[in-house]
Amino acid sequence: MTKRKWNPWFKGITGFAKQFRSNINFLKGKYVFHILLGLVTLFAIVALFPHEQSYEFADIKEGEIYVGEQIVAPFTFSINKTPEEYERDVEAAKKSVTPIFVRSDSLSEQSLVELSLLLAQIDTALQTLSVDSVKKNQLKEILKSRNIIASDEILNFLESRPAHSVNSSKSKRVSSELTFMVFANALNQIARDIYSIGILSVSADELPNNPEKVAISYGNDIIVESINDLHNTGELNTAILQKLREHFQDEAAVKAGYEILSVLIRPSLIYDEKQTEARIREAVAKVPLAKGTVLENEKILDTHERISKEDIQKLRSLAMAKAEREVAASRWSEILPFIGRVLMVIVGLSFTVIFLFQGRKAIFNDPKKLLMIAISIYLVLLLAHFIMKFSLSEYLIPLAIGAMLLTIFFDTHVAFAGTVSMAVLLAGLRGNEFSISLITLVVGLASILSVRKVRSRSWLFKSILWVSAGYIISIGLLEMLRYSTISDAANNLASGIANGFFTPILTYGLMVIFEYAFDMTTDATLLELSDLNKPLLRELAMRAPGTYHHSIIVGSLAESAAEAIGANSLLARVGAYYHDIGKMEKPEYFVENQKGGKNPHEKLSPSMSCLILVSHVKRGQEIAQEYGLPKEIQAFIAEHHGTTLISYFYSKALEKATDNADVNEMEFRYPGPKPQSKETGILMLADAVEAASRTLKEPSVSRLRGMVNAIIDDRFKNCELDESPLTLRDLTQIKESFVKLLAGIHHGRIEYPDQDKKFEGGKPAEPVRPKADEKAAETENGSNPQSKPVQKH
Repeated sequence: MTKRKWNPWFKGITGFAKQFRSNINFLKGKYVFHILLGLVTLFAIVALFPHEQSYEFADIKEGEIYVGEQIVAPFTFSINKTPEEYERDVEAAKKSVTPIFVRSDSLSEQSLVELSLLLAQIDTALQTLSVDSVKKNQLKEILKSRNIIASDEILNFLESRPAHSVNSSKSKRVSSELTFMVFANALNQIARDIYSIGILSVSADELPNNPEKVAISYGNDIIVESINDLHNTGELNTAILQKLREHFQDEAAVKAGYEILSVLIRPSLIYDEKQTEARIREAVAKVPLAKGTVLENEKILDTHERISKEDIQKLRSLAMAKAEREVAASRWSEILPFIGRVLMVIVGLSFTVIFLFQGRKAIFNDPKKLLMIAISIYLVLLLAHFIMKFSLSEYLIPLAIGAMLLTIFFDTHVAFAGTVSMAVLLAGLRGNEFSISLITLVVGLASILSVRKVRSRSWLFKSILWVSAGYIISIGLLEMLRYSTISDAANNLASGIANGFFTPILTYGLMVIFEYAFDMTTDATLLELSDLNKPLLRELAMRAPGTYHHSIIVGSLAESAAEAIGANSLLARVGAYYHDIGKMEKPEYFVENQKGGKNPHEKLSPSMSCLILVSHVKRGQEIAQEYGLPKEIQAFIAEHHGTTLISYFYSKALEKATDNADVNEMEFRYPGPKPQSKETGILMLADAVEAASRTLKEPSVSRLRGMVNAIIDDRFKNCELDESPLTLRDLTQIKESFVKLLAGIHHGRIEYPDQDKKFEGGKPAEPVRPKADEKAAETENGSNPQSKPVQKH
């Protein structure tokens, strides 16, 4: 009995589990990209959030009036330094460390010995009785062995020196008869003088923190000396040259001595980088993180007090102390903040994701468009992260970038959903900050309105004004709530206005990059394509003038209808301009290009004529690809006929066929596809309506309305609009738009006296006036034999 009772429940749960698993498997296969993109975006945004930082008291700003309850310290805690204060103390600690140099007497003695040996070798060579050329070669080899430049000037100087002393070596300045012995003694003396002072192995600008003093280690003793009192590698050659000029008046002696000493004198004070870095690290480690203490039950902030910088630092220190205590008390305290950040990002992104899933399924199912939306939102958050990291004003965050990009590439609804997501995420990123959410919503809305309809290049200047106005309104409101001073408010307004000026310019550059990277078409591109001087349209006007004129009128009809139902009117107009470019190949086979001559279709069979007419769609797509037209424009070429029947040639085929079964109706239909968007659906209707309107002999308003109704009803009944999102309400508005525009195109003209005589050479005719009975014959719906729709081909 118990088994029977629970068996249905068990089966039901099992069945639900199986159904759930099948649905999950289906979702994994269909939305695998969405899941991956969502996870990457989620953790990329979470990574931007401040780590190890509590959001308590994060919304309190300096200079505001605190209106909450009195805040008292619940326990004793230390007041942490601000990052700026800590960095300042660290830099001071680093500068307090003097670089360590080790004196090496062995190096200086070795250099002096090398100098003495060199001078002795030169003296020996000078005392030989060899000829001048041999003596010069010997001197050259001696100098080259020490890597000294042996120029002719130096060799001539050394060769011409007498080898004996003239008892004037102790004088700083010698007579014009300078012996080599005097020269050698002077070089030895200069070298010893320089070594007695000391030569640093690195220059002052190569040392850390640009010190003024250095510590010289000699055995167990350390002596601190001013760096300006010592020689270094950077100024050693200058010192050598200065001392040589003090000893010698002969410029040749100065040059010879400089070439010898600059090579042989080497640093004697060697920089000890490891010991210096160790002392710097030790000094930095001793820099305290705190700068004071708040005792338990001490008042931190009272109600209706102006918040100072010290108050904010105390409150932030209190929040961090609380977080540290919670982490020490429970392991979950380390995980909960991370979970909180993840949930906040999920909530923020959910506004955009849910809207796209419910209201823009086509965008949601397009990975490329979904990726672009994610990048647009993340870009704003990334810039906000760096601005916060460098402690810059929140008014410098380019909030309008995301809203403007989403409006330009999609629509205002998608842009507003993205703006709401950015407002929530930025508030969390900056520590639950209400002000940044308000600014994001106001500036985002202004940005959306500024680019909701781009019809000229002046949108850039208009958006600058709109975005700047958004910043002025939001900043002005916040500064009034904060009781800010006039100077602070003026500085913040200046930041906002500067942001409003540069952000649209940055957005324009990003728009070009995104348009190329994601292969998407914006209104700016459509504006370029709408130029009638484009080579493709000019070629169409030259080769098929009737088709060109027809396309221009269809463009006006499509644009008017698109505006009536809220579709993209610019896209509809530009698509109409290019929808029949395939007719350039054989323009004479299309009635609008026939100038009263013979119809070439009279010599062709109905099926061949049908093939020629259908081919203009395929050829148009090929031309569009050759000229690099966007895929949105190519859709108009492929879809503007849908799968409609070419009824004229189909009827002729039936007349010629002995058996109707021999005629395949599908061979007389366009290949499709049917219109997939509102704009291509409008073009299909406008194309047929414009062609039919030219067959009316007396196109009155009632006849035009009857013709338009008949054509749209025919397309609707033949299911040509089934795949288009056009509604019955849209079709009604489209009808009225067509009738209004066609009535203006085909309005009546007054027949002037002598008009027939002027144009036909005959007698003047009486003015033609509509008769009362002819007016009455025109019914309300225009049911006139001449108003019957004719298939365009």
